Amino acid sequence: MTYEQPEESRVLPAPPERNDQPRVTWWEQRYENGRFVWRQFYAELKVSAALDYATKAKGCLKSGYGYAIRVSASVNTDYDRPELITAPQTAEVYLPEYRYETAIPLIKENGQFTFRENPASPFR
Repeated sequence: MTYEQPEESRVLPAPPERNDQPRVTWWEQRYENGRFVWRQFYAELKVSAALDYATKAKGCLKSGYGYAIRVSASVNTDYDRPELITAPQTAEVYLPEYRYETAIPLIKENGQFTFRENPASPFR
């Protein structure tokens, strides 16, 4: 793998437009009261993220100081058999310094997703 010289910039590239679908609906045919009926259900992904860094109070992120991210994800649904719905298993972030092109996988710890610990980082 080769890395190019990073470009210096004071302007962040614009994040790409998202075409994701956080809410899905589906129909299920059920046998109820002696006949088949169609029932509609939905599942919706809820995501929240918190970014933390040592210089947050100053309103800037200084080079080399590091930062931490915690992402929580859950699924809301009206499905009457929620045990069949799988909880979020993976998460990744796209960062401006990689022009939002490189996925950085997060690890799951205590129900939240976060960066892998960087042993060289002074930020804890």
